Amino acid sequence: NEFYAKGIEIFAQLVEEEPKYFENLALILNNMGALKQYQKEYPLAEKYFGDSLNIRRRLAVDFTTRSLGFLAMGCLNQAKLITEKGNPESADTYYCEAIELYALLCKRDTKFKTDYAIAQYYRAIALEKTNVEEALKLHNSALEIRLALSKSNKEALKADLARSYF
Repeated sequence: NEFYAKGIEIFAQLVEEEPKYFENLALILNNMGALKQYQKEYPLAEKYFGDSLNIRRRLAVDFTTRSLGFLAMGCLNQAKLITEKGNPESADTYYCEAIELYALLCKRDTKFKTDYAIAQYYRAIALEKTNVEEALKLHNSALEIRLALSKSNKEALKADLARSYF
């Protein structure tokens, strides 16, 4: 906790001199958000995830695979936090953005297919109580992706595949 706080302080100073450190600042803000989420300190988690996501949005204007991947991850983290706080309907915009970004990234590099399936899976879980039909479609889509990926590397996806069935 104190190490993340010190890291945020250091990177916040560094970005004033060298903008290249924004990615590092976004990452450490994200990590602090994850820690606060784990500690159930939701207002702080939301602040850190939000600050990280704002930086990631600015970085994604270059439209590189790397920056879009970080943005998709940030959207998914924000969505999962909002869902955990009990507001899955409010999280849907973030889930949809993450899924859309991962779909785009899959066209560039197939390594993002697992992330795409995971984003669909988390959105499906959030929708299960409000839109069962859409949740089932997402679960099936995520399962199809995982089955296809498992054909090339069964061991790597075995546990992940098992969690796909509900």
